[in-house]
Amino acid sequence: MQIVQIATGLPPKIDGVGDYAANLALALRDLGIETCFLIPRRGGAEPAVPFATRPLASATPGALAAALAACGTDRVLLHFSGYGYAHWGLCWWLAEGLRRWRHGGRDRRLVTVFHELYATGPVWRASFWTSPPQRLIARHLATLSDGIVATTEWSAEKIRRWKVSRTPVVIPVFSNVGEPDAPLPLGRRHRQAVVFGQRPQRTRAYQRLARMKSGLWEQLKCLGVDRIVDIGPPLACSEQVSSLPVTVLGQLPPCEISAVLSDARLGFLHYPPLLLTKSGIFASYLSHGLLAVNLSSEGVSSGGLVDGEQYVGCGSDAPDSYREAESIAVRGYQWYSGHTLRRTAHAIAEQLS
Repeated sequence: MQIVQIATGLPPKIDGVGDYAANLALALRDLGIETCFLIPRRGGAEPAVPFATRPLASATPGALAAALAACGTDRVLLHFSGYGYAHWGLCWWLAEGLRRWRHGGRDRRLVTVFHELYATGPVWRASFWTSPPQRLIARHLATLSDGIVATTEWSAEKIRRWKVSRTPVVIPVFSNVGEPDAPLPLGRRHRQAVVFGQRPQRTRAYQRLARMKSGLWEQLKCLGVDRIVDIGPPLACSEQVSSLPVTVLGQLPPCEISAVLSDARLGFLHYPPLLLTKSGIFASYLSHGLLAVNLSSEGVSSGGLVDGEQYVGCGSDAPDSYREAESIAVRGYQWYSGHTLRRTAHAIAEQLS
């Protein structure tokens, strides 16, 4: 089978959705499904993936419909995150171009992975005013789609309320930096924690770490962590956080990130619990068997995740023994194992067929 994947960008561009698409393409290739990528034309380095790629001549409905027709396939996999396709996330051209392609021939099939639906925010932020049109675009795409994948239960529930003809399938995101077959027990790893991701996510994590109560630090000492390793684009972070020194590694290729995660005991992140299933950072921690510590208190988790069961969050007490910490990390790894890259590829292949 030949398909077109539409993505916001591809490596070496730092783009979680693009990394997801590129890894998925490799897994689909193992299933006999070959990908040609279609991406918006932008500046920066050329994509470095082992697949055919075509930049869009322009962000217009006509250019998109023509590019898809030129690819000569009747299967399209769209990775949707509005802000990756247009300023303010208002990518009307994407929805209209896909509508023209979808209805321009027989037996054409569109599958959409909704990494995002639409933004929300208080009245003084632009996201408040752009939310209604973003919602219309997402709903239009859901209506056009023959298969729908949502990365969070929150998104799936919103789509169900739209009463579209297809029922969304919830598949949490997989790790973009590898999936070790048998992670080492925490006690056999270096005594280090990791803060990983892009600048905004790491900034929020460090801000919260600086305000953590001393009692939580004391409880986390059961893992013997004596330093933090920082991975990601340059960030003005302190050389020390609550008595723990910070070692800055900078941006690393996926294989090196995997090596660091495989040898760390704990991973910090700051992400809304309700949306944890779409966090690539969280997925990477769990896939490598770390104890994931989420520092955000914005709501409760979903998607089969329970604070204190598969990860440590603000709604649960930190583990007070190594055995308890190891048990949580193991349960997190087991939860992740239900939606690995390979399992996700199989599920999406079924949607495409």
